[in-house]
Amino acid sequence: MEDVETTKIKLKELGDKLTEFNKKRPLNFFDITLTSEREISHSAFLAWLLNPKENHGLNDLFLQKILKIVDFNEKYDFKKVVVETEITRKRRRIDIIIHINNITICIENKIWDYPTSKQIEEEIREFKPNYMILLAPKVTIKSFKEEAKEISGLQFMDYDQIQTIINKIKNKASENVRFILEQYNKNLEVNIMTNKLLNFNEKSMLYVERYNEVDKVIKEFKEERKNIWKAFLERLKQKHPDFRHRKFDGGDYIIIYKDSWEEKFDIFISIELSPREVKNNQTIFSLHINKNDHPKIKQVRDYFEKICYSSFSELDYRFVDETYCLYKKTIVVDHNFVDAFYDEINKLLNIRIVKLIDDGISSS
Repeated sequence: MEDVETTKIKLKELGDKLTEFNKKRPLNFFDITLTSEREISHSAFLAWLLNPKENHGLNDLFLQKILKIVDFNEKYDFKKVVVETEITRKRRRIDIIIHINNITICIENKIWDYPTSKQIEEEIREFKPNYMILLAPKVTIKSFKEEAKEISGLQFMDYDQIQTIINKIKNKASENVRFILEQYNKNLEVNIMTNKLLNFNEKSMLYVERYNEVDKVIKEFKEERKNIWKAFLERLKQKHPDFRHRKFDGGDYIIIYKDSWEEKFDIFISIELSPREVKNNQTIFSLHINKNDHPKIKQVRDYFEKICYSSFSELDYRFVDETYCLYKKTIVVDHNFVDAFYDEINKLLNIRIVKLIDDGISSS
């Protein structure tokens, strides 16, 4: 069996090669900010370009080119165009919506997730667009077209077309905007328009060279984390049998809740134990209350902000008011993780967090 020192040496060699690889890769703003392949980032960028009222100074030049692809020929006042991103309805979310002349154009954006006919059909039923567009890498479009032939009215657009349009309009932009457009196009060329779906890139092949060592240490970490969760939950269950739990994100998080919390408003306490936190001897506790379109959610969240703020502040929790998370605290683990989890839960129980949550639900 390979000893720890040998594994360290091999993994260091892998790290050195990755460092060299990163030094050689082309400098690009989208890579630096870790947005190069995130669907939500591409959708936000394209929505910015599509919106004639944004500060790119191109008016509706980009929008015109997109409309031409889908054979939209109506005259319109570009000052009245409305562009929205990440719009959620009861069953589905759409990436980009364009409203023109009481006409709705929906764009479902896919980078590496493969689309499904069911998803597209549900989006059409939910948003009732006059034009439904699937935007994806060319290789995805080619694969999916056969599957989607029964979906009435679905149109396709690939990222090669996006790059071509940007190349045509970039010289009409100011110097600053032109630089951003060129960076975006370079990102498309390197990260989206290649055959990455069909082959392995150089970075992936570095993993292949050392997969035995990498997989071994990952497996060991996950096994030890699983044991920590188990020990903590057994201890929690003995004293507080009414708590439920569920792991998510591959075990990076665990959520603790009561049935009544989840049934009504998706309220839970989460504890994070990801490699990033473990490296820093930390864990993160959060109180989550879903921010969706349920009519009573705002009342519940307002209740916690008003009634619970001082109690949480006493325990050094920050009020963050994110989409799901309301309060958050980073805890330094100076002894062991099981004790740290249990101590913090007890602190929350001492401020009667369970009663506060139950009262918040019942009062709403």
